[in-house]
Order: sequence, then structure tokens, then C-alpha cells
Amino acid sequence: MVKEGKVPGHNDAIYDTVPKEDQLLDEIAPTPIIADRVFFVYLRGDLSKSEKKELGLLDKGLIDATLSVSGSVVYPDGSYIEPRSLTMPLKTIPINDAAHLIIRDSNGTQVNYPPSSGRSDILLDFQIPAMFLKSMAVLSQKQKEGRMEMVQLLLEYGADPMRAGGGCALHRALRDIDFSLTTFLADKGARIKVSELTESDQKLLDQAIVDYEWGK
Repeated sequence: MVKEGKVPGHNDAIYDTVPKEDQLLDEIAPTPIIADRVFFVYLRGDLSKSEKKELGLLDKGLIDATLSVSGSVVYPDGSYIEPRSLTMPLKTIPINDAAHLIIRDSNGTQVNYPPSSGRSDILLDFQIPAMFLKSMAVLSQKQKEGRMEMVQLLLEYGADPMRAGGGCALHRALRDIDFSLTTFLADKGARIKVSELTESDQKLLDQAIVDYEWGK
């Protein structure tokens, strides 16, 4: 039996601040989202001609509409990351090489913006790399200090942190929430290179490391 207020579909989503009768879209999938796997979100909704007239919508579509997404991370041990939100224009757009937002009209034709009346579909394919999540392995302070000593020793023997090995070490330090080693490697020029990212997105990732975003 469907619970009152539950969004239909293969999910555990519920209607929140906007009442069910005022919702435009009513299909969401999947949940929960698993890291390092491509997932798909599908929403379908309908705007009647009377609603279009009541809201004063233009024939050219919902060109000023925005999409707000919030999410959090819950780990198997019960720990979690506080929800974060992102607002972006609601339009057909390739977010990056591994993520695309597509809007279709009632004929299944891809369009730039949701129609101002009639049925519309919103489809999203996306992936959340596990490299941006913490490791479930909790290192002791002694283990972190031992790893720092090993990295310093390797550098003394001529290891180049700007090569691939430095990026891997930086990735592991971030994963294990070892911010002392993360900052040390970042200061030495280590960077994480992700082949799936576009050049502009890679620059954003490099800048985030330069700006010590993990400590904010």
C-alpha cells in the first residue's frame, strides 16, 4: 500500500514543502544512489492549459525555470555528510562528459526547456566518484604519522609528487580524511587527474586542491 505523500515509482521519495497537488513532476529513480555507478533520474510531469494561463507562462517554454538539488552521504557506520544544495538552470545541458540533463516534450522530442503546457520528461545520467567520499577505514594517528614519514622519505630520495604517484597518494589521503598529508602533498604540487573530466572541470578540481577545499 502506497504511503500518503509518497512519490510514485521505484524510490522512497516523499512530497515535501510543495503540496502533492501542486507538484509538476512525479517520477524519481533510483534510491539509494551508489558511488562509482552511473545512475539515472527520470521525472515526468504535466502542465494543463488552465495552469499555463493561471501562471502566465509564455509559449516558448519555462526558460527561467531553475532546478535545485540537495543531497547528503550516509555511510554504513551511520556517519554522514551534511546535505549540500546546488541550483542550476532547468535546461537540456551536458554537465560534463559523464553527466547529461535532457528534457523531452510530449512527443519524446528533445527540447531546450520544459514546455509551458502539456507533458514533459526530465532525464539525468550522472555518477558520483567514490574518490570524493571518505574511506570507511579509520586510520589511527600513529598510522597517519607513519605514512607521512614514508612520503617524506620518498621525496628525499627524489620522488616527484607532480607525477601520477603523487596524485594517487593525494587521493588516498583525501579518502582517509588525512588532511595533514593532503595539505603537505598539495603544497608539493600533487594533483588528482581524472581522465573523464573536461579540461575546464579538471582546472576546477586543480583549483579546489590549491584552495584547500577539503578543510572548509
